[in-house]
Amino acid sequence: MKEKTSQNYTTKEEAEKAALVFLEKEYQQKFTLTGEGTLESAKNIQYFKTKFKDSDGLEAEITLPQDKKSDLGDVVDSGVAGTSDTYSQVVYTKKARDAVEPLFRDEPFKKYFITLEGADYAKNDLSLSADEYFNHYQAEYSFFVILKDDQSTDYYAKIIDPFYQKLITKQANNFGLFIYANKKELFSISYVNSKGFNPQKSYEEILEDVQVGMSGNQPQPEERWLRSEYYNGDE
Repeated sequence: MKEKTSQNYTTKEEAEKAALVFLEKEYQQKFTLTGEGTLESAKNIQYFKTKFKDSDGLEAEITLPQDKKSDLGDVVDSGVAGTSDTYSQVVYTKKARDAVEPLFRDEPFKKYFITLEGADYAKNDLSLSADEYFNHYQAEYSFFVILKDDQSTDYYAKIIDPFYQKLITKQANNFGLFIYANKKELFSISYVNSKGFNPQKSYEEILEDVQVGMSGNQPQPEERWLRSEYYNGDE
């Protein structure tokens, strides 16, 4: 959330107090500041940045400029002016992850990452369910899966095929699915829940896609780019 008014603080202690007052007003609940907040300065703008958590331990970040009218876009790449925090983005990313993560359990994956594309649309109304959020903001998932290296095309296709079928039948939201092994992309597909979109893909088509992926050179991004910037479960 963001706010544009007058000066926020003159010392770090005042900044901490102002941050808590802002958060409790916005979300009508108590928060605790975590770690050591920092007073920083860039382009003649002083700002205070710290992490905080709610009573359930869900952690987010707040950035508080000394002058709430200051434009922080060039300073912290937030693109906003005034006080901003990531709590609503964290809450809805968690809701979205919790709604779909059971589909990933018991799969033979080395790792998987679930991100909510469109978390930045979140407002301080935290009452929406995950599906309501997707429908209201036209958000979508990105699913990144890493499989064991040095396996056959059949091995990979026999994992990807039933998992993809599960995704298109057990949940209704749009998503992009990206599968990696041997540090390269083996398979990717975008699913759109629309009458004009045919989501069906045969095992043979998936096998062919994997063969192309294994012979190609599309690299796997570093894992830090696969993680959500807001919430990643119990990692």
